[in-house]
Amino acid sequence: MVDRTLSDPVFNADWAAYYEKTGQRPPRSTLIRALDAFNAEGRPEDASAIDLGCGSGRDTIEIIRRGWPVLAVDASQDAFDGLLGRGDLPAGANIETQLSRYEDMALPLADLINAGFSLPLCAKEALPEVLKITSGALSKSAKQVFRTHLFNSARVYPCVGIPKR
Repeated sequence: MVDRTLSDPVFNADWAAYYEKTGQRPPRSTLIRALDAFNAEGRPEDASAIDLGCGSGRDTIEIIRRGWPVLAVDASQDAFDGLLGRGDLPAGANIETQLSRYEDMALPLADLINAGFSLPLCAKEALPEVLKITSGALSKSAKQVFRTHLFNSARVYPCVGIPKR
C-alpha cells in the first residue's frame, strides 16, 4: 500500500479553502513561546526566520510583526496568494517566498525555523532528508529554535527546542 500524504503531488486537496478557513486564526502558542524566549534573552540583530508550510500566514504574520525577516516556504501557490493578500501583512514586511516541496527546498541559515503542523504532511520516505535540510539551516548562533508539531492519529506532540550541535 502506498503511503499518501498531503505533500503527494497527486493528492487532491483544496488548499485554497483550507487557507481561507484557517488563515485568520491566531498564531500557535508554541510560536509565541519561542518568540517570547528570543525577546527575553535578546534576539541577535541579524536574526532571521523560516516558516515551513506557511499556509496563508497565521504564524508568518506574527514573526514579521515582531520584526523578523522571514522566508515563507510552501508547496502551494494558494498559500502565497493568501499570505501576500492579507490585510494585516505589515507594510514593508521583509518577506521572501519559496514555492517548493520540502524535499526540494533550499534554505538559508536562520535562527528560528517554524514548521507548525506541516512536517507530518511530508512524505514519510522524504522525512529524513527534510530533517537534514532543516537542521542544516539552523545558524550557529547561541540561540536557535526549531518549532514544530509531530503527530500521529491519536496525539499531537508540540516541540520547541534548541538543537545541540
